[in-house]
Amino acid sequence: MPLARPITDDEIQQFEETGVVHLKGLFSQDWVARMQEAVERALTHPGELANDLSHGDPNGKFVSETFLWHQHPGFRDFVYDSPAGEIAATVMRSAKSNIIFDQHLVKEPNTAQPTVWHHDLTYWPVKGHNVATLWLALDPVTEETGSMEFVAGSHQWGQRYHPIAFVDHSKYKTDEPQ
Repeated sequence: MPLARPITDDEIQQFEETGVVHLKGLFSQDWVARMQEAVERALTHPGELANDLSHGDPNGKFVSETFLWHQHPGFRDFVYDSPAGEIAATVMRSAKSNIIFDQHLVKEPNTAQPTVWHHDLTYWPVKGHNVATLWLALDPVTEETGSMEFVAGSHQWGQRYHPIAFVDHSKYKTDEPQ
């Protein structure tokens, strides 16, 4: 599927320098609606890799599920038919992209459970610099509603960090710093 707009050289350069770039307008409203529906379906029919991260918090639900594209047709359609792969390849200046991992995090307003600080790369069995995470917000996001935070340039530190499992913080046994 062609991109809704071209990704600029300045956006690619920002990704290379800071490790993050906010790309607006690359997914159509149709894709956003399709993914909202896919998430709702996954929430009502969770797979084996779904987890309740709210730990009984009465103020809001916090749910995660991984490897959705293997289990849910809407996520499979997203992997194969959306512009996600082309977006990732473009910002990495690559001829192609491969998916290694997908996940949804659904966190309701007022949920007390924090999203743990983490370094995405340590969760995956890959090394190198040509790796990207694509995050697609399905609801409007502001600082007040829980926008993501990044440490600009940390991808160039040459440091991997201890992975922290969202469900069981003692799951990973590594010597990497936290």
